[in-house]
Amino acid sequence: MGTTVNSSSGNTHVQNDIDASSTANWGAELVFPHWDTSKWGIPGHLNGNGKVIRNLFINRPDQFNVGLFGLIDSCGVVKNIGLSGGSVTGSNYVGSLAGCNGGSVLSSYATVQVMGKKLYRRPHGGNEGLAVNSYAMGRVIGDGWIGGLAGYNDGVMSKCFATGMVTGKNDTVGGLIGINYDA
Repeated sequence: MGTTVNSSSGNTHVQNDIDASSTANWGAELVFPHWDTSKWGIPGHLNGNGKVIRNLFINRPDQFNVGLFGLIDSCGVVKNIGLSGGSVTGSNYVGSLAGCNGGSVLSSYATVQVMGKKLYRRPHGGNEGLAVNSYAMGRVIGDGWIGGLAGYNDGVMSKCFATGMVTGKNDTVGGLIGINYDA
């Protein structure tokens, strides 16, 4: 991925579209991209530069905070990135771009199927989450803090929409965000 992703000083820039089809055969222990954000959050900022990650498959059915980024903490920013095709499967706090967003998701989109199960506890995410000019169009299936863009958002959503089909067993499943905790 060296010619596709350029990372320096905690900031990552996507330089080309990424075909992630090979992730369909990865086991639950493998993580895409190369850093595990499920517990510590995204390290800095990711600028997708309008590029698209296609056919990304994340299959971590027994884990919390599952998405391209499991957790975007209060200092993290994900912007100008698209996810097209593929699927994201996790236990709780599951979304295509972020399982738990306490940072910022800006001008991004996903057309990915998202699946999750069971609600156990409130996430230990950041605060002041922000989703702006973003959308989700994939199918969402689950029964606990599962969303098309983010499973959990801690803050403001503005100029966002979702059009995907939603099948859920409770009110914490949504086409865009599973639950927005703005206390």
